[in-house]
Amino acid sequence: MNGFFIAAIVEGHGEVSALPILLRRIHGMSGGADRELVVNPPIRIKAGSFLNDSAYRERYLQMASAKARYSGRKGLILVMLDCDDGCPATCGPDLRKHVAGHCGNLDVIVLFACREFETWFIASAPSLAGTRGFPENVEVPPDPEKWRDAKGWLGSHLNRRYNEPSDQPAFTSVFDFNLAMSNDSFARTCKKLKAFFASLQAEK
Repeated sequence: MNGFFIAAIVEGHGEVSALPILLRRIHGMSGGADRELVVNPPIRIKAGSFLNDSAYRERYLQMASAKARYSGRKGLILVMLDCDDGCPATCGPDLRKHVAGHCGNLDVIVLFACREFETWFIASAPSLAGTRGFPENVEVPPDPEKWRDAKGWLGSHLNRRYNEPSDQPAFTSVFDFNLAMSNDSFARTCKKLKAFFASLQAEK
């Protein structure tokens, strides 16, 4: 195999652009960084239907699996959703069982951001200064991972409405991973993806 291929499934407009950026950043700091990474344009789904409608879920998983199988690389099906009020530690394993059942021998990773992806930006707010008009010297609130309406919090500091399609990829390019590690869901995301990227090294 000559690298990695990730077929991703996401729910938000912003993740379509932001997730490939995140994956390339994590890949660059992992043990498999010497192997090429190809990220298929993420497939956007309706989270409620994906979680609760088995036929809907299977249709999109078959689409992602077909892309990964014919890539000629080590394939991964990656599902990333916001957990909202749920618990990532519970939601993730439950959904992974359903996903893995439709993906054959492909690797599967299911990730849930606690509340929403943007809580990672709150945890790393000082590193966003100067990006898209984000101010300097913004204090990180207590328990940023548990913050409700993270997009609203970001917008309040931008003095405008948070624009997911443009702000999310821009912030994903610069946010400090070390600061974001205070969010358990981000720490799990990094751990799982680093392990996947390192796995090809172990297969040599």
